[in-house]
Amino acid sequence: MFYKMNIFISVGLIVCVCIVIIVSGTSCSNRCEWLSWEEYRCSQTCGGGTFYRSRSLCCPSELQVNECLTYCGKTSSGFHEYGNCNEICYNGGNYYSGSCHCLPEYDGICCSEQYDECISSPCLNRGTCRQGSNRFDCTCLPGYVGTRCEYDYNECSSNPCENGGTCTDMVNGYSCSCVPGYVGVNCEIDYDECASGPCQNGGTCVDYVNFFRCICPSGFYEDLCGIGICHPQPADMIFLLDSSVSQTEQNFMKQLDFLSNFTDHVLIGPNDTQISVITFSSEALVEFNLTIYDNEKSLKTAIKSIKFKPGITRTDKALQKAKEVAVRSRQTRRPNGKLARIFVFVITDGMSTYREKTKQEANNLKRFSPEGIAAIGIGKQVSHQELREIATSSSSSPNVFSVDNFDSLYTMVAQLVHITCKECSHSAVSDVILMIDESINTSNIETFNGFSGLLDSASQLIRLMDTLGSESNDTHVSLTSFSNTVYTHVNFSNRLSRSELLLTISKIKHTEDVISNISTALHYINMYGFNMAYGGRLGARRFLVIFTNGGYNLDAVFELERKNVLEKGVKIIAVGVGSNIDVDGLQKIASSPYHVIADTDEFNNNLDVLKREFVYDSCELDFID
Repeated sequence: MFYKMNIFISVGLIVCVCIVIIVSGTSCSNRCEWLSWEEYRCSQTCGGGTFYRSRSLCCPSELQVNECLTYCGKTSSGFHEYGNCNEICYNGGNYYSGSCHCLPEYDGICCSEQYDECISSPCLNRGTCRQGSNRFDCTCLPGYVGTRCEYDYNECSSNPCENGGTCTDMVNGYSCSCVPGYVGVNCEIDYDECASGPCQNGGTCVDYVNFFRCICPSGFYEDLCGIGICHPQPADMIFLLDSSVSQTEQNFMKQLDFLSNFTDHVLIGPNDTQISVITFSSEALVEFNLTIYDNEKSLKTAIKSIKFKPGITRTDKALQKAKEVAVRSRQTRRPNGKLARIFVFVITDGMSTYREKTKQEANNLKRFSPEGIAAIGIGKQVSHQELREIATSSSSSPNVFSVDNFDSLYTMVAQLVHITCKECSHSAVSDVILMIDESINTSNIETFNGFSGLLDSASQLIRLMDTLGSESNDTHVSLTSFSNTVYTHVNFSNRLSRSELLLTISKIKHTEDVISNISTALHYINMYGFNMAYGGRLGARRFLVIFTNGGYNLDAVFELERKNVLEKGVKIIAVGVGSNIDVDGLQKIASSPYHVIADTDEFNNNLDVLKREFVYDSCELDFID
């Protein structure tokens, strides 16, 4: 007979108890046989639990427990078993390291609970949270963006404010602070200062940015054309002086002399004329602003102290500074309540380092409409083309001058500012000799460089002279050609019409002379050119315009002949025609570097700057010596 032995072992402490049970042979028929395990219960239904269970061993009844184990070759560990159970994870969770590891959207011991991330209110700025399949989504109020609506969207990022307006970001919107003169949500509207009809006595109102100008009928003056008696109007004058290395210190000092002399001819003071000076080379520097010096003595001292600062020619930066000064002037009234007129004078050779930028900044300055931008040429090689692009154009010609053309410059100021309120009389009393180089050297190329190019250039000047005529107050023309001799085709007394002059020019032929003699040509001018016997007029302005492409020589008597011509009050203008122009030679011939003009395929419209020379305004200026 066999007995069934049960050993009860608790976790962590094994207690062996031998219970002798008499069983039937069927229940324990095989000696040393383990009976079935007892049923057990897991400590947890899912997510991992623990269990414990036991079983019996069939032993002979005469043996004790330990003897039975030895007899059967068993160990006491076989009586019990314990371990993990119910390693179940729902919703895709994985069981490892003793617990369930859930997908992001589920939680709980068994991953049976769907995790609601919206419980923590993750959406900021009153955004609405919606739980998704594996994440939450925030629906933001207008004006906010971001995963959690954490960012206030910057409506200013698209730069909606136009015309220099400043953008301020707001919640779901923006606000534009407009510069004076512009209105609208985006500062897109140029406010019409003329809408109220401010001009009196039939004055015509012209709207500009943040100001207006009244064009007064004859006999009325002041800002609004409100009075019919003479009162000087205040003027703000901004001078831009070229201090680049191309000018040289000598030419820079000449600019300072020009400016100092200019101040002798206007009244300086808070109710009259104020002057600002900007120098420029690699950088632009405001030497002093408009309101710094209120009398002529202190202003002259300040001008004298300005230093030469060589560098590259950043004319564009100087024009940008001038706009800033002009804008401040527009926003300030004088002590007498008047709004000053603004004039800009650019003194340079027109050889800027960045030409397109210079042109762009000049156009920006013109948008704020100073009454005139005058470009004044100085230096060894003046670029009339760029001076024309900088200057404000008038109906007759651009405001382009030379530093020795004081009369035209002062009369322009008088005409625009009404310094004395006296009307300026238009004058074109100029005697102009056109002299064409006809040596064979000029005919060796059948293009614009050849002799036909000289004739075309002279013809173009005739077409540009809109005051050409036979009346006593018109511009009169004499036509000559030269090589080693001089031939007169038309003198002043002939008084030919425009079409007759053009026909005469077309018939001029080149000679067989290889080289032309400039001294011979100048000697002829000294002896006969402006002689009253040949139609020259007493008191008329005198000009000699020489057209050549370089087929000439300058002999030993050239300087003497040139000096004699200049002493007669004649301005010599050298027009170089073609692509191979000897600029240095032309500068030796002309009255000044300003009076050297390039007429080429690229720059074939520079001759119109001569209209400022031939046609001028005559004014009686009380404040000009």
